[in-house]
Amino acid sequence: MVAAFTETEQCLLGCGENIVGCSSLFTDGSWVWRGDLGHYVGRHGVTLPVEFVERMREFDGKPPVDEVDASVARLALRSTGQLA
Repeated sequence: MVAAFTETEQCLLGCGENIVGCSSLFTDGSWVWRGDLGHYVGRHGVTLPVEFVERMREFDGKPPVDEVDASVARLALRSTGQLA
């Protein structure tokens, strides 16, 4: 996890479900994704890039913590406007 947020937000696709921590950021060192990604994939059938899915399979769906360093975390936060 790069950044944890505890806000609750309604699903952007209109199903009415409240998602806790939706803006939390995760990374595997190559990809950065929000905490609500699972909701959109599972509930709404959002399709992920093949490269992302293959990388997740390499690590059994768990981010490879040992491969992620602080520079990746800072870049992820800058790209979302959370860090200046």
